[in-house]
Amino acid sequence: MVPLLTLQERVRFGTSCAVAVYSRSDLANPVAAIWSAVHMLRWLGEHTAADRVETAMLKAIQDGEKAGDIGGSLGTDQVTKAIIDRL
Repeated sequence: MVPLLTLQERVRFGTSCAVAVYSRSDLANPVAAIWSAVHMLRWLGEHTAADRVETAMLKAIQDGEKAGDIGGSLGTDQVTKAIIDRL
């Protein structure tokens, strides 16, 4: 949490931080957050659920349904939907 807070303090655009700008513009890649959820599920002992989410996420990426920062053209909502559709 501290590095994010530090980043937010350094990168300001008017009254909005970079994180808020990206989240409002549909440019944020949800894969890192979803992958973090996979690790949390494993830590909680929910290995079947973790495997399902990870498989869906990787399948979406393999099928080319990915955000612009990793070579795709989809926005946050579209990538999230592509992963959910594979669950």
